[in-house]
Amino acid sequence: HPAKGQRNERDDDECIENDGRKDGAEGAVQPHDVERAELGVGDGEGCRQDSPFRAILSAVIFNALIIIALVPLALRGVAYRPIGAAPLLARNALIYGLGGIIAPFIGIKLIDILVVATRLA
Repeated sequence: HPAKGQRNERDDDECIENDGRKDGAEGAVQPHDVERAELGVGDGEGCRQDSPFRAILSAVIFNALIIIALVPLALRGVAYRPIGAAPLLARNALIYGLGGIIAPFIGIKLIDILVVATRLA
């Protein structure tokens, strides 16, 4: 028997089995469950990927498109502008840093929507 205050697996299983019996609604569908299902809330529907394969496929497609888009920028280079280090760092951090954090989330979600619409996965 575990020490006082500690739990074991049997206690957890009993809690799960008894969870529905507390209010006398064992296995019954509650009105709020129906509302959540109809509205698609409460289960992370807005950002959840249904399958790991689809998530990986969307990310790989996004990365391939980004690489293709950045190759011309890398080959062309950027024009030299005689400005200070602080303004240059602020500008580049805003454009490339913030864009590199936000753009993948938006891009991968849009590609995921396309993957679902075209039934690739």
